[in-house]
Amino acid sequence: MPRVGLDRVRSNPKLAVAIACGVILLLAWIAWAIYVTNHHGSRAGLGVILAWPALVGALALISLPFIAGYLLLRGDSAAEDAEAAAPAPPPPSEEEEPAKG
Repeated sequence: MPRVGLDRVRSNPKLAVAIACGVILLLAWIAWAIYVTNHHGSRAGLGVILAWPALVGALALISLPFIAGYLLLRGDSAAEDAEAAAPAPPPPSEEEEPAKG
């Protein structure tokens, strides 16, 4: 069975760092929730578990229109850049013209 996902992570160090940071952040969040639950009770621990994902989800929903607008504008400018960078076709030479007569 090929390990397509693992090969992709190995070939892109930025992706590996992003995944490692995400895992560390997730573990820290769980540890913090356990700490709050031990010191302030189960209601506070449940609040920690629910509040942060709700905040992140709200931030994602608020930022979606801005991200979509950026991608739409970038897509238009990328297409214009590609058209401008395309080489012009070479002029026809005399050797390529068909012989008359």
